[in-house]
Amino acid sequence: MSKASQIKHYWHNLFEYAIFIKGLFGVLETINGFLMLFISKGALNNISSILVDSELSEDPHDFLINFLAQSIQNLSFNIKNFRYSISFIPWTP
Repeated sequence: MSKASQIKHYWHNLFEYAIFIKGLFGVLETINGFLMLFISKGALNNISSILVDSELSEDPHDFLINFLAQSIQNLSFNIKNFRYSISFIPWTP
């Protein structure tokens, strides 16, 4: 196999992996949209507290974790529905 065909094969494989990963993210975003529709605000707060409590116990002044925790607690019903609706819009550049 020549060097040029090896390079072409490499880029083709890279492209196929990128398409697979993009499809995987699309499936995960669709699942996220359905979860946002059916999960109540209280359940979402419980899930977020489970995820961030251990991180906050290590560093209670972590800006990112505190911001995410506050954002989820302040999530309103309208924002939740908006998040659900935009999860089905294809964001392709």
